[in-house]
Amino acid sequence: TSDTTFVDFVNILQHRMIALYYRAWADAHPAVQAERAVGGRVRAMLEAMAGIGLPGTQDPNLDTVKLRQAASLANQVDGPERLTLFLAEAFKAPVQIKEFISAWITVPTGLQTRLAKAFAGLGKGATIGPRVFSRQSRIELRVGPLGYEEFK
Repeated sequence: TSDTTFVDFVNILQHRMIALYYRAWADAHPAVQAERAVGGRVRAMLEAMAGIGLPGTQDPNLDTVKLRQAASLANQVDGPERLTLFLAEAFKAPVQIKEFISAWITVPTGLQTRLAKAFAGLGKGATIGPRVFSRQSRIELRVGPLGYEEFK
């Protein structure tokens, strides 16, 4: 019989090089990373965009919704459509949004207009009284209809 020690040693090196080459290739391709169980760097980037993994914000059920909606959560322009889609997926129920709900807002004493003091510029932010009428600071969300079991 011939001695195969050297051939076995070369096979170990060759296998190691092929494994390292595959790992480098897989790390450079997001589609391959996403197919892995842990998700790789792509999943880590999506989690960072969605704000997942921060202490006090972890919820396994909501984290999957946040991952699916990560692109819309990371967008700086928020709109009612995105909010409705996110909440409908999170609550697993139809959601409707009504914008521009009017309400009276109480102005804190330190921010109220005083003559010859702060916030007294006419046409710039002066107000009369301790309350302000606003249509831009509230929305109304309607979730449902829900059955009793879904509500619990």
